[in-house]
Amino acid sequence: MKTPLEILYIPYRETEYKIFLKTNNLAKRLILKADPVTAQIILVKPQRTSKKKAIEFAIKNSKWIENEIKSFKPKIDFIAGSLIPILGEPCELTHIESKLNNVSKEGPKIIITCKKEDMPEKLRNWIKQEAKEIITNVAKTYSDKVSKKFRRLSIKEMNYRWGSCSKEGNLNFSWRIFMTPRRVFDYIIAHEVAHLVELNHSMRFWKTVDLLNNDRLFATKWLKENNEQLHRYDRKNIENSIND
Repeated sequence: MKTPLEILYIPYRETEYKIFLKTNNLAKRLILKADPVTAQIILVKPQRTSKKKAIEFAIKNSKWIENEIKSFKPKIDFIAGSLIPILGEPCELTHIESKLNNVSKEGPKIIITCKKEDMPEKLRNWIKQEAKEIITNVAKTYSDKVSKKFRRLSIKEMNYRWGSCSKEGNLNFSWRIFMTPRRVFDYIIAHEVAHLVELNHSMRFWKTVDLLNNDRLFATKWLKENNEQLHRYDRKNIENSIND
């Protein structure tokens, strides 16, 4: 089980900024990290370094903390009027207030029928359900090509991976890949299915990936360029904020 990060409030001028303290046994010195994926500032300290010394270090670097926090791009909420991509195609979110619960895609619109406060959860669940069905079909097609079978396929919240494959043959995917263009979407699935053959990144593994899908260069370039943007949608983190 992961140890929760401790929240610190670092004063600067007439305000204060929220950062997160992490103790790392392997760290040799204090270091501040800006994570644009989660929009968090993380202060890493060695085990033997006191919390007091870590806070003093952060205060000395409070101007840097402010600049980094201000550079983070804002979260894109799942609210009426927002545009989100589905397999790369932009769709406008439309909300209908009702006690009923339904989500449907009608052309370039996604219609969410529910209570207003339930809209993000309903849309997130719909994306996961739709994504799982399509991903499962694609994964089966690819796994048949390499004569392998996967045990279980799950759709999850994943900040730093688009997918994973366990040694038991379980496949996991970030629900956010359902927002990527189809060529990228298919490549991510091929990549994880290839791990059923080789649970590493050896030459044999990459040959398997390319056998299944020939969009590796395009997809890896697209993911690198759009990583932060994809994680802005319904970003799940304790937001860094001023005077929170």
